[in-house]
This record gives sequence, structure tokens and C-alpha cells, in this order.
Amino acid sequence: MVIAVTYNQENGQIGAHFGHADHFKLYQAENGKIYDAQVVEPDGQGHDAVVAFLEDYDVELVICRNIGEGAIRGLQTAGISAWRTTPWRPS
Repeated sequence: MVIAVTYNQENGQIGAHFGHADHFKLYQAENGKIYDAQVVEPDGQGHDAVVAFLEDYDVELVICRNIGEGAIRGLQTAGISAWRTTPWRPS
């Protein structure tokens, strides 16, 4: 399983927002254990570009601080689950 986490290279923390993520940290997990990780930079910004980028890496789960409903729908269409670390508040 490949897990993608929005990643802030400056502080090593989970990045702020899915669609504007400058980097993702990709974790390779198997049998409940992480056995590899790499930091990658998406080819573009915006939901569609980032979803396509993650599909190329066979990502199955995305973890991020903030993600909108449009991005979640795009990920779901691609067969990718999303988990946000902060509650979503509609605007």
C-alpha cells in the first residue's frame, strides 16, 4: 500500500493543504509496517493535477491537514481514500 502525506520540507510536518502541496511524502506499507519512504514533488497544483500525479504512484490513501470536498471527490473517482487531520468546515 502506498500512503501519501502532504509534506512541509521546512519543518518535516504534515503540509497545510492538498491542492497546494509542494511535496508529498510517500510511504510504502505492508502488513501494518512502513518499509520505505520518499519525498516527491507534484508536477502541478490543483486537484486534478495532484490526483493524476498520485495515481501515477499507485497511492491508495492521502493524509493531509486540509482538503476540500471537490478534491475528495476527485480522489474517490481515482480509487484513493483521503483522511484529513483537521475537521472540514464548509465556507
